[in-house]
Amino acid sequence: MILFFFPQVSLAAQKFISDLANDALQHCKMRGAGQQISKKSKDRKYVLSLEDLSLALADQGVTLKKPPYYL
Repeated sequence: MILFFFPQVSLAAQKFISDLANDALQHCKMRGAGQQISKKSKDRKYVLSLEDLSLALADQGVTLKKPPYYL
């Protein structure tokens, strides 16, 4: 019976992480939308920041707080 739940839990966790990464990427793209992109660099590389991750987590209903020594 326990072996039946492992694939479902792992699939749910994988979907949650995938949705979270996709939302963080969308926040990163919207944050950088005001910047000019040169014609030379068409392939833009995005960096996952804690700000984008915290916004994506807030969309999912999870609050994220930095420890006080990082402020």
